[in-house]
Order: sequence, then structure tokens, then C-alpha cells
Amino acid sequence: MVRRATSSVPIAAAYGWAILVALMAVLAFHRDPPPRFGDLYLLAVCLVCAHRGWKSAALLLAFCIAVMVLVVWPLTETRALGFVLFALSGAVILWVIEVARSKGPGR
Repeated sequence: MVRRATSSVPIAAAYGWAILVALMAVLAFHRDPPPRFGDLYLLAVCLVCAHRGWKSAALLLAFCIAVMVLVVWPLTETRALGFVLFALSGAVILWVIEVARSKGPGR
């Protein structure tokens, strides 16, 4: 596999997006965002996975989950289950993108 030079700007932008979404959840929804609000985080996670690989994206996914937990603290059982399902969904998405990257054109 050919290694490409990557810059830290896209990863910093992804973390900035995660923090911006968290601020929006706190300010606009008063720490009670709608149930599918975490999908906004998946946009950045998918882009990072497509451009930087699954390891960087998995770290961003963990960061996003930690931020979401802090935003809605204290957790209820329903929210905790939602975070577990979000993490599993994110892991499956990362796996699909990584498989597509490895079988992409020219590989």
C-alpha cells in the first residue's frame, strides 16, 4: 500500500466540528438534543476515515462519544443504550469505509 503525505488540517477541522456540534447541543437544545443528533458527528468521522484511515476515525469517534456523554450528563439507561448503539454503528461504518478504501481503484 502506498503511503500518502497527509496534513493535520483535516483532522483538526473534524475535531473542531465535533466541538461545534457539542456547543450547538448545549446552547440550542439546552443539553437535551434530539435522539438522532449524534449523526452530525458521523459526518466528520466518515470523512476522516475516508481520507486518513480507520485509526484516526476511531479516535475521533471515541472523542465524539465522550463529548456527547458530557453534553447529556447525567446519563439515563436509554441514553446509555443509545451511545452503545451509536458506537457499534460507527464501528460498522468505519469497517465498511476501510474495506471500500482497500478495494478501491488501483489497489
